[in-house]
Amino acid sequence: MPVIQAMGLARNVSDLLMVRQVWHVHSVFLNGFNLENEDERIFVGTAKNGKLPFGIQVANTDVTTLIASIQVNQQFEYHDGILLHHQSSIKIELSGVPQYTSKREKTEIKPSRAFFNTHFGKSKANGARFCHTRFTRATTILQPCHSATEQRYHFYRKDIALFLR
Repeated sequence: MPVIQAMGLARNVSDLLMVRQVWHVHSVFLNGFNLENEDERIFVGTAKNGKLPFGIQVANTDVTTLIASIQVNQQFEYHDGILLHHQSSIKIELSGVPQYTSKREKTEIKPSRAFFNTHFGKSKANGARFCHTRFTRATTILQPCHSATEQRYHFYRKDIALFLR
């Protein structure tokens, strides 16, 4: 019966496993898989995408072993720090694993005239070409470029002014 030692565990996952012990494989990916219980999900896999808020991190080689052994809808059960896959008898050891806290942080996005010029300038690649040179503080909207192939867009002056600030 193979035992896989987890390398990291999101703090909220340990709390969730105490409340809900039976989980089913929801989906399988190259770098891990999702377990599901009602409306909750836990990702078991590599740290490729960082420390996920609902994640159990395992080594790359262990992910290969797990993915080869599991299928969608199969069951895992948590008991005494071990997550057991019944069909293959693989155990994922969670006792004593370093826990981490992962959260999404709000990031301020600052408008940039260079970004505006690059993405809404005269480029035909993005299909949303604005004649930003027509914008003046006296106008109430940014007028679209006039061309048969372009769609017409209207932005309120305050939005553009805020963007260009």
